[in-house]
Formats: sequence, structure tokens, C-alpha cells
Amino acid sequence: MNESKAESLSIFKEKILNEDPNSWSSDLLKKCLSQLKLSVSGSKEELAKRVCSLKQNPELLNKLTEKQSTAYSFKTSLGKNNIPPPEAPWTDDKSQYPKVWCDSKF
Repeated sequence: MNESKAESLSIFKEKILNEDPNSWSSDLLKKCLSQLKLSVSGSKEELAKRVCSLKQNPELLNKLTEKQSTAYSFKTSLGKNNIPPPEAPWTDDKSQYPKVWCDSKF
């Protein structure tokens, strides 16, 4: 995870714990919930209630911020130059599939 996301998560965590989310704007509430990967739908009162529940349960807030702070990396046998971009047209090469014999007599 990049440092700016971790920094914004810690800022929102501090804001949640030290401020009254009911006084926040809808945009700020949505941005905060979005950073925590929570639902951003509903009225301003519903959003504030969602954030206030995190204020009342610091353990849950810690778990959510830790979950978003975890970085995952996966190894691949391909070199960086050989990995196709996401927009590459992927095809299904059935010649690579293993041959399976199925006897239709049961």
C-alpha cells in the first residue's frame, strides 16, 4: 500500500476519534467511509450514524484500518516486461489443457 493511503487512513481514524462526525459534510463522510471500504450510500444522517458507530467501537475501527493497510504481493514467473497489460485481449488456448479420457460406459 502506498504511503498516502496509509496517511489518509490515519488522518480519518484521528478525525473519527476526536471529532463529531455529525458536523461533517456529506462529501467528507463519504470519503471517510470509502477509505475504509464501507458503504457510501444513504442520507447524510445514515452516513454519520455509520461513522459514529466506528467512534463508539474503536476496536472495529482499528481492525478496518489495519485491514486496509495490509499490502499483498504475489510472485509470478513472468518478468515485469512480459506481463501483459490489463487491456490485453486474453484468449483461451485449449491446446494447453490436459487431455482427459472419459469412458461413456458406466
